[in-house]
Amino acid sequence: MKTRQEDTHATTTAFLAAAALLAILALAAPAAAASPPQLRVGTAAVQITPQVEPDGPEVWLAGYGRGRRAEGVHDDLWARAVVFESAGKRIALVTLDLIGLFHQDVEAIRARVRRVSPQIGVDGCIVVSTHTHSGPDTMGFWGKHPFTSGVDPAYLELVRSRAASAVLSASAALAPASLRIAATRAPGLSRDSRLPYVVDERVHVLEADAVPGGRPIVTLVHWSAHPTSLERRGGLVSADYVGSLLEAVSDERDCPAIFLNGAIGGQVSASEASVDGRPAAPRTFGHAEEIGEDVADIACDALEESTPIESAPLVLTTTAVLVPLTNPIYRAGILLGVVGRPIFRGGEPASRLGAALASACIRTEIGVFQIGPVRIGLVPGELYPELLDGIGLDKVEPGADFPDAPPEPALRPMLGGKYAFVICLANDEIGYILPRSRWDEKAPYCFGRDRPQYGERNSAGPFTAPTLFGAFQKLTGALGK
Repeated sequence: MKTRQEDTHATTTAFLAAAALLAILALAAPAAAASPPQLRVGTAAVQITPQVEPDGPEVWLAGYGRGRRAEGVHDDLWARAVVFESAGKRIALVTLDLIGLFHQDVEAIRARVRRVSPQIGVDGCIVVSTHTHSGPDTMGFWGKHPFTSGVDPAYLELVRSRAASAVLSASAALAPASLRIAATRAPGLSRDSRLPYVVDERVHVLEADAVPGGRPIVTLVHWSAHPTSLERRGGLVSADYVGSLLEAVSDERDCPAIFLNGAIGGQVSASEASVDGRPAAPRTFGHAEEIGEDVADIACDALEESTPIESAPLVLTTTAVLVPLTNPIYRAGILLGVVGRPIFRGGEPASRLGAALASACIRTEIGVFQIGPVRIGLVPGELYPELLDGIGLDKVEPGADFPDAPPEPALRPMLGGKYAFVICLANDEIGYILPRSRWDEKAPYCFGRDRPQYGERNSAGPFTAPTLFGAFQKLTGALGK
């Protein structure tokens, strides 16, 4: 007969053997998949339409020539925000129906978000302009005379305040969501005004759906074309084709919609549209509406074959860049106080007089925003499409001002990821970003032309692209593929 001590010893031995076996099995078995971080998405919109009254303050419209005073409002302008939250990180994206904002105004919006409601914990804020040429001057270039700014400081402050308000409201609306993406093309709907003719026809659509239920929360549409469908001398405030595009998407998807512009440098613009099979009259609101509705149809159709984004970690990486400012018009505008942009020399802020010096720089920002497999390059100006995919840059044009300049590396391959595209006019508007090897101000001219092409006068200078792309190489290299 066993003693109680012997029974206890046997039980203990059996327990230890079983525990050891379970430990061995646990080590041998594959680890259980960790649940993906819960994604939440919120959206909001706040109107930023300026007050246009016959006896009220003058509103100068931006994008074409100077001295174009607003006479009325055709359709409203908006600040539209979406906030993404995953694994405790919140990233805000706000789009504005404006020609563009300088980097210091973007920083002012971010500061207001931090100051007004620190408890929402926004970790990053991306501010993007749609680039409509029928909105108020927010940069200074389009005033009544060459020596007067077109910016109304009170309106600019309203934009800053309401952009921040849109971000805060979107944060308050955060709800569990899933994401899906679709990619397609819009052939023939955009055109390039400059040789070589290169356009990015891709359309990307990112939609957030409520969990549970699957009801759409917000639809983001990315396409590349200047909102310049309206009459150049027109005096009505409008978001151009962007307004009709978002209205059509919102009606079809039964949720708010947001537009993101892409590589539009070289005056890439919307091409001809048709109404019931007949050509729409160019430079009319009918033309703008048809362009917007055509792109909306393509975007909504693409969602029929969308791909779910199973895991959506959020990564926003940005870096400041000093870009040499050699454009004499741009420098004169700053020197005269028409353009209210800070100047930097040797990495330090300088007085306005610093714009007259050869070492003058402007401070801007580049970035990459990653949502799962989606990588978005944040470009602070109007990128020429050939720089996106490197199309045609391997051919030397002997008429170029810098024919020996090495071609910049293509940006899309640099970004990596399964889905890669760029948002232009992101966190700044520094103007055109064109290849240095295609800079063409002096005779002889590229492509056998007898006159220069349009573009250089709207750029900070020929070192803009090399400077930005050098920064992108470092940034994307650190991120890995």
